[in-house]
Amino acid sequence: MKKTQSSKWKWVAGIAGALFLVLCADIYFSTNDINEGGHTNWQLSRIDFRQPMDTASADKAINAVRSVEGVQQAVFNYESKTLVYATINCKQSSQQIFETVVRSGDFKAERYVLTEEQASGGCPVMSGSEMKRRVFLYFGRLAAKF
Repeated sequence: MKKTQSSKWKWVAGIAGALFLVLCADIYFSTNDINEGGHTNWQLSRIDFRQPMDTASADKAINAVRSVEGVQQAVFNYESKTLVYATINCKQSSQQIFETVVRSGDFKAERYVLTEEQASGGCPVMSGSEMKRRVFLYFGRLAAKF
């Protein structure tokens, strides 16, 4: 009976160890590009459309954004009629990209600009009191050592 009990614990410990190794590998590869520039130099921007947008219009706006050098991602939200895109900092300004989109389809839109209060608060996910930030920084530093 004791042999069976210790055998079960070995299996449980082996599986838990394997899952822990997979978790560590995932965190390492997710944070490894921090030191190489990764996504840390990306900037998110948003354009709010003030007209009804169908699929063809949204595709036209997305293609206009993606055609600009430095744009990495672009996603259109049909419910809120917003286009969110990620750019590499210093390649293009949000204003230039906005003007490109508006000219491409004669859209009625406005650029979303943060208020002073929002800008001074920083990223809500990366605020100093968040546990996510602490875990992210810990594993980022750990990955930098390897």
